[in-house]
Amino acid sequence: MRTLPLLVLAACGPAATPDAPVTAKETHVIEVKTSDDLVALRGEYMRLWDEGFDGVLEIHFAPGDYQPAGWSLEPAPDSPRRDARPTIDVVMRGPAAPPPPEAIRARSVRIEELVLTRQNLPWRIVVSEAFTMVRAVLADCRGREIDDGVPFLAILGSGEAGAETPQAVKARIQKSWFLRNQQAVEASAMIGFGSMEQEPAYWDSILIDDSAFLGDSFATELEFEFARAVRISNSVFYKTWPDGVLIQSTSSGEITLEGSTVVVEDAAHVARNGAESPPVAFASTTRVWTRARDRQDVERADVAVKDALALAAGQMPPEDLKRRLDAALR
Repeated sequence: MRTLPLLVLAACGPAATPDAPVTAKETHVIEVKTSDDLVALRGEYMRLWDEGFDGVLEIHFAPGDYQPAGWSLEPAPDSPRRDARPTIDVVMRGPAAPPPPEAIRARSVRIEELVLTRQNLPWRIVVSEAFTMVRAVLADCRGREIDDGVPFLAILGSGEAGAETPQAVKARIQKSWFLRNQQAVEASAMIGFGSMEQEPAYWDSILIDDSAFLGDSFATELEFEFARAVRISNSVFYKTWPDGVLIQSTSSGEITLEGSTVVVEDAAHVARNGAESPPVAFASTTRVWTRARDRQDVERADVAVKDALALAAGQMPPEDLKRRLDAALR
């Protein structure tokens, strides 16, 4: 494993598009080639946290045959700075299929061109500014029976402990795939956006664009809590499991689906809004097909998603697969 410190200028971008860290002062680049490197990476992150490193930790994952490994990017349990505000922006890049970390705590997290697969542990990401996933895959993961209903992937905003005003955080998922993931015995969410209980935060914006959710089996696929605005566009939801819903919101603002295709058992399995949340809004450009009503359209969808559902574990979808899928479902 190799660490190369580089000096970079701070990068600024549109407020609603958290594609890159905006507060970076310095960058460390680490090359990961084997699962053994992940154990060393965990120690390096603890060291950087304890030193108060303020900048980007950029992790390059080389292609290879990774073995299961328990690792995380968070401060050590006995760190004197464990409760300090995060000052590290984590960037994880492939193309590769490493075992996912069990936890990440950072100022911002960006995941790019990684296939995260065959994980059977709950996975928690805590950010104080932004979360971004671009051209990534979450496939063939399964929750554990002892998870007690926690989301498989919990993405949590974090503010100042005890602050009266919650911290505004942002998220964007773009050009990503979620394939054949399933809960264990306990009902749970596949992805849950929320807030740390003692460190209040809210999601100022969550943008999901040009992505596909195919063949997942969860009580809820996307769960939103404390989200001011959620926009889902140009995406495909194909639900083969008759139970559960695609979207659940609690204490959140408007959730809008535009230019998307939804295939479910029946309309009751599309969305559910809880306390203090309006119903999910469907733009006229969104198609909702149910197996109980739209037989021909659903059969067309069954054929269209066949190639995507046949992707082998650890395989990145071809560049044109989403475009072909959209064309077949129009």
